[in-house]
Amino acid sequence: MRAKWVPYAFLAPALLGLLLFRLVPILLALGGGFTGTDLTGETSFLGLDNYAGLASDPEFWNSVRVTLLFNLIINPLQVVLAFALALLMAKPGRGVGTLRTAVLLPITVLGR
Repeated sequence: MRAKWVPYAFLAPALLGLLLFRLVPILLALGGGFTGTDLTGETSFLGLDNYAGLASDPEFWNSVRVTLLFNLIINPLQVVLAFALALLMAKPGRGVGTLRTAVLLPITVLGR
């Protein structure tokens, strides 16, 4: 019988990375939103003043609108084009080797 902790041991590095590189910066940024720093480096607690300023700024809401619109258009388009390219590369036929080389060679050369 396998130990019950083995799957958790495999998940631990990914969860640690998620915690360190995603959740901690988000929490620090949210916490920093409640403070203000002046030119001398002195930090003071502002409460919700920063967020109230954002809520009343029309430029902020325009940025939110543009970002959402961009993501609603670009993300589905990116998925569809990636899927179409994957289908083209998997399909046997004339010129597929050249297509695979054109797509995969930059990845191997640049070490991405």
